[in-house]
Amino acid sequence: MARIRALTLMIPEISGCSSLFNEVRKLTSLKRELRDVWTIRVSVGGVFAERCIKEIAEKGVLIASYHSHLKEVELRGLVNYLSYGNTYASLKVSSNQELDLIPEILESLSNILGADSLTRVAFSIGGEVESPYFPLSFPKRYGVAVSLRYADELKGLHPDDYVKRVSSVLSMYSNEVEGKSKRLGVPYLGVDASLSPWMDESVVPIVEAASRASIPSVGIASGIRAINKAIEEAVKRASIPSLGFNELMLPVGEDNILKKLVSEGKLRLHHLTMYPAYCVAGLDMVGVPKDKELIVRAGRDLITAHEVKGRPVGMRIIITERPRIEIKHFGVIPMALP
Repeated sequence: MARIRALTLMIPEISGCSSLFNEVRKLTSLKRELRDVWTIRVSVGGVFAERCIKEIAEKGVLIASYHSHLKEVELRGLVNYLSYGNTYASLKVSSNQELDLIPEILESLSNILGADSLTRVAFSIGGEVESPYFPLSFPKRYGVAVSLRYADELKGLHPDDYVKRVSSVLSMYSNEVEGKSKRLGVPYLGVDASLSPWMDESVVPIVEAASRASIPSVGIASGIRAINKAIEEAVKRASIPSLGFNELMLPVGEDNILKKLVSEGKLRLHHLTMYPAYCVAGLDMVGVPKDKELIVRAGRDLITAHEVKGRPVGMRIIITERPRIEIKHFGVIPMALP
């Protein structure tokens, strides 16, 4: 069954903590009005006092309010921010020359806060993305945005039926959120229709059905592209506002079948860095060897993918020296072999 993955309030500018707390109360009220909401989130621009961020995070609200160019990151401030938990950061990569900073930042965060913190930091290549998905969520307009969990809705369907089913799911949830958010005086921005997994709600059967092939064999790229075209067409057919990525996502640490494929050595890092060129949102939730040159090469591939597809891509990786690493909320994540 489908459900709302993230109910996210986007706030580009706000005057201070009291105003932000008031906005969080609106979001909480909206959640009570809706069914099947998994997480509530606030994506905020600007700088806030630590007590403000800490209080929101401690209430169980996920918050993304650290947005910085990679070369301008002040490590102590980033560490303090991430130490509160439920806090997410997006770091913008502007050139190949900055890629050397990525392994240094990841190693420092891992040593100080633990590997769990790396799941809450992502590197944005090609610009900011106005999306309810964290960590790469940059607020450009004020209002509510949603993302959905709907992978199980497509399992067992013929790929020709994807558009109809996705359109139906998008319409139902988008119209409900739009109506109830407006009654609370909060504009509705739209839905990021990306197809994303959560553990047993795997996207692998859907990709393989669209490809008529097994991941990661020949033909998978065409299946990925077919799914993204279906998502695009479903958004048009549903006649709803959309924002963000609107693409298939392959976060290894959030998909039990992807984990298995990586653990068995079938799905490797070079596959995962090539797929974004065919319209996957990026290299996401992947265990990667603690090898500076390898990480830089992966970054170069992602920059190339952005240049080819003309859209932003992201990188969220967990560096490790072990074949498997235990991560809070995600369980065991395998290291992807090069």
